[in-house]
Amino acid sequence: MKSRIIEIVEFGQPKSLILRKNNSVTELVDTNILIEELNEALRTIDCDEKYSLAESLPKEQQVNSNGIINPDSTNEISKEIEFIDMNDEDAQDKLLFALWSMGGSSDYRNDRERPYNGQSWTDEGKRGKTEVKGLTMRDIRDCLIKAMLVSSYSEKYLEEKEFSKCWDYSESPIKPTAYLLERQDDPDYISTKVELGTWRPQDVYKLNWDNIDPLAVSKNLTLEIEKMMGIYPNVDKLNMEV
Repeated sequence: MKSRIIEIVEFGQPKSLILRKNNSVTELVDTNILIEELNEALRTIDCDEKYSLAESLPKEQQVNSNGIINPDSTNEISKEIEFIDMNDEDAQDKLLFALWSMGGSSDYRNDRERPYNGQSWTDEGKRGKTEVKGLTMRDIRDCLIKAMLVSSYSEKYLEEKEFSKCWDYSESPIKPTAYLLERQDDPDYISTKVELGTWRPQDVYKLNWDNIDPLAVSKNLTLEIEKMMGIYPNVDKLNMEV
């Protein structure tokens, strides 16, 4: 039996990245299958069950599941949010809103003054509050280019048999094979040029942008900035005990 999903790292089409309980490695899954699994999980929940969610946003900034601002909102803090009832007519809309949610004030606002009230290990929380220090404008540009490239992993490269041809696990550290080095400029393998250290700015023109999730680029940008600042991963120590 699969462990339950504890985080949707990146939600996109046709694939999404998820993290399961007691697993330190993210999993690439078909988004349609992911939605089916989440639907099934929600059907097993008692719809009368509620949980508390203390929000730092005032109610005038809050919206309902359809993204519409509540005209009767006050400055009081919302205290309870119900689980999605899959029998409701608008259950699918609510589910999609939840999946696209960033878990913080960016669901409702885009001003710089909005609070960092998302999960602490995401850009919406404590992690995203970190100030960028010691980098030049060119450094930021380089991080963006690398983020574009690493967001372009192809299904072909990620196939188990194909992936095993690319890396030599017989010694430590792991080394790229001649098979990969010969193909690194191919669009299916060009994402590896970041890890190989052979990337150039013009490589982005070889990318198939139809298969790239723009939000994955934004997430990878912050990760590349953390790496260049020497603070990656910029999160509190994780407890990975089974």
